[in-house]
Amino acid sequence: MSWLFDPPTPPGNDSRALAYGDGVFTTAAIRAGDLLFRDRHIRRLQRGCERLGMLAPTRERIERLVDTSLHQSATRAGMAKVIAYRPGQKRGYRPSANEAPHLGARCYPLVDADEWPELKPMRVGLASMRWAVQPALAGIKHLNRLEQVLAAAEIGTCDDVLCRDTEGQVVSATSANVFAVVADALQTPAVDTAGVAGVTRAAVIAICERDAIPVEITALAHDDLIRCSEMFVTSSRYGIRPVTVFADRDLSVGPVTRDLHRRLLREALPCVG
Repeated sequence: MSWLFDPPTPPGNDSRALAYGDGVFTTAAIRAGDLLFRDRHIRRLQRGCERLGMLAPTRERIERLVDTSLHQSATRAGMAKVIAYRPGQKRGYRPSANEAPHLGARCYPLVDADEWPELKPMRVGLASMRWAVQPALAGIKHLNRLEQVLAAAEIGTCDDVLCRDTEGQVVSATSANVFAVVADALQTPAVDTAGVAGVTRAAVIAICERDAIPVEITALAHDDLIRCSEMFVTSSRYGIRPVTVFADRDLSVGPVTRDLHRRLLREALPCVG
């Protein structure tokens, strides 16, 4: 399925999206022909636009484009990517103020559509690439992903790598957030100075808060992960995946991971009927 745009003209070679990465995006799982956590993805896209000084697109506009893309692609299980980027192709960094973004959407078939229901183990290493500390961009999923590109080049024989910021704190994997059970406490790094606030991460935290499961959003050091009893990562593509090998250390799929996986499935699957 090709990209759909609103307005329908694709971004040109001199677009700000291509030249500067001036925009944001979200990537959502498709199940039974609909987006998992649709509302969360729409709100994240809107918040990202606001952080970059663009007028947030209306929910109706985003949903109209997404629904058209789902219908035309006939994708029942896969992934959807929705981007919002600043219009204009003039030279120079200075943006126009208070403009509504242009939108794009594309649906992709998923190779393994059963990853959400499964607890598929993964091997995770530690990247030498560090995330820059930049509070103005932290949390949002902007179009400039060069840090992730360089970190992903270090994956090697692992399934992913964890990345620290320039101050040495663990932030996330290249395309997933991380949770760990440290001294019997479930912890996940804050993403207020670096990294992306993932939709699935937010869903897990909301489940913990609703069901009175203690979770700490805190600084997480490499030494904490060396002594943790459980570790898992979260992503829109696969939900929860347990880390069973980290930096050559074996970990088990523990009770906290299994319990939150069950709760997340109960939360997500009703969204697709």
